[in-house]
Amino acid sequence: MTGFDTHALALFEAGWHPFPLPHGQKFPPPPGVTGAGGVDYTRSDIAGLATESKGANVGTRTPVGVIGLDLDLYKDAHRAAFDRLVAVLGPLPEGPRSSARDDDSGIRYFRVPAGARLVGTIATSDGAACGETIQRHHRFAVLPPSTHPSAGAYRWHGTDDIPAVADLPELPPTWLAHLTDHGPDRTATDPDAAPQSLTPGSMSSKVAETLATAVAGLSGDVGARHDVMTRATASLARLAEQGHSGTEDAIDTLRERFVTAVEVDRGGAAVAVREFDTALTGALTKVAQTPTPPTGEPDDLPSAAELIGIGAATTQPEAAQSNRPRARAVSEMAKAEPLEWLAEGRIPRGKVGLLIGEEGAGKSLWWVWLVGKLTRGAAAPEFGVEAGPPMSVTLIVNADGWSDTVLPRLVVAGVDLDRLTVVSVDADGEGTPVLPDDLDVLPTNSDLLVVDEWLTTVPSGKSVKDAQVARALLVPIKDWAERTGTAVVLVSHTNRVATGSSRDAYANTSELRKVARFSLLLAKDRDNPNGFTIGVEKSNLAGAGAALRFVNTVADFDIDGVTGTTGICRYSGEADETASELFAQARDETDDSESKDATDWLREFLEDHNGSAESALVLKAAKANLVSDRALAKAKRKVLAGGRPQKQKGVKDGPWLWILDT
Repeated sequence: MTGFDTHALALFEAGWHPFPLPHGQKFPPPPGVTGAGGVDYTRSDIAGLATESKGANVGTRTPVGVIGLDLDLYKDAHRAAFDRLVAVLGPLPEGPRSSARDDDSGIRYFRVPAGARLVGTIATSDGAACGETIQRHHRFAVLPPSTHPSAGAYRWHGTDDIPAVADLPELPPTWLAHLTDHGPDRTATDPDAAPQSLTPGSMSSKVAETLATAVAGLSGDVGARHDVMTRATASLARLAEQGHSGTEDAIDTLRERFVTAVEVDRGGAAVAVREFDTALTGALTKVAQTPTPPTGEPDDLPSAAELIGIGAATTQPEAAQSNRPRARAVSEMAKAEPLEWLAEGRIPRGKVGLLIGEEGAGKSLWWVWLVGKLTRGAAAPEFGVEAGPPMSVTLIVNADGWSDTVLPRLVVAGVDLDRLTVVSVDADGEGTPVLPDDLDVLPTNSDLLVVDEWLTTVPSGKSVKDAQVARALLVPIKDWAERTGTAVVLVSHTNRVATGSSRDAYANTSELRKVARFSLLLAKDRDNPNGFTIGVEKSNLAGAGAALRFVNTVADFDIDGVTGTTGICRYSGEADETASELFAQARDETDDSESKDATDWLREFLEDHNGSAESALVLKAAKANLVSDRALAKAKRKVLAGGRPQKQKGVKDGPWLWILDT
């Protein structure tokens, strides 16, 4: 196998700055070699590392005066945006391109003036993105002959040999002007001013929004995190100058999240803290020296899109104030784009959705059934899946053991295991990723991500019952799905609620339903004790439609001599009702049965107490007999005289009595 050990010195001689990466991975790079403060390895460093890094992948920080344009042209929306840029700016010159794909996606390398600083996102003037820039201070590249995590070997396109940096084509002036990051133009009016002070108190809505967006950005691309942090500190410093409250707490939170995100890359938390505090000091000093004009809003606040590296400002006229709203005619707005479906009418690509259901009903068996269809390219017309090329799936599975439960289920369901990627700390499936903190380790080229179950990926100490906390955790996942085009299914269980509304079924937090673009509701089949029903409970993109019926059964497996029996589900037909209607019917039946039992219990209890009892005694007995408050409330209206408790007559401050209606 070839890799860093066989190619690093040749790359160095050609002018590149190689460093080793784990085989088959894009991350992590060695500490201290990437980012604005990175130090390039010498020839002797590389020679020594080559003997220790056999088969390792090869990364590179771009040389001085070189940038990479990382273009994801296999996505229809990105292709359309790139074609629009070419129509305005002219074609890019032919030159070397590195990619593991067979289309014309990949990183194209160009020479630019030394010190040129470009925007992070390659986008049209109206924000339609088609890729990202790779610069000496921003991101790094993976070079051939590295192995892609899921797409095979990286290759050079447009050249048979390692390209020499000196021979790279120049980036055309039109493209350079379009991509140059000019930054705000503000002249210091008080160069001797002391640094701006941060503001105490609760975060204003603008401060909270800036922090949440920055936290989302820190969960994105590794190479962009320094830029996200510096933009966010500059924005919060400016908001402090404007009198917005809560910037102290926002900065403390941002520092903590930044250090967590980059400490491995930087070689320790102390280095990351110094990097953050240096940026903060610079931001507070600049704000003090360049106060906002008294008649205007600050002009150097990055937009939310810029903070997370999407649709960053260009040099077009409208981008000078890209953080401000602007009225546009419909003709100036982005053009319509077709919605792409993983499963027609059920699961859209690039969106976050939910699979919620009762515990033990069959949620895990069902998504295994779906993955079996997708990875084989098999049709499942009942669920809107057409036959086609096999798809790739990423799994985060923690509800069941990998070796003894999940793997056997995948095998008996016919899943193509070569199309699967499993994300965990250990090879036995143990060690759940933390979301959104670990989004950067997920493959970005999967068709589907299944998280079973979502609640176990929530960071320790975070309560998702707090709506703001829940949304801060879920929005970065939503943004990641949109950036990568991956359909995301978060698995969760239903509440044990007594209402018949499926809206009340969402366990853990109601924010799940708000953020999700679709929800699949799974429930035990009332007509078959060994089955379940599943259907669309919510969709912002299509109708609900009739629910589907599945039957749970078992099958034998033999995996490398390990034998046993495991669960599997099979499609059995279509229901007459939607998932929400079936859910309501089941809950109504449960409610009616519980109410009758409570009525019979209350009548017998009062008869045993000669027709009446004090309220405190009844409530205590009801609790001891597991009678719910809801059922007891219905029962008292049927059983008590007057339908409610009554004050004991003739006794001052007497107790409330439950009196049997005769």
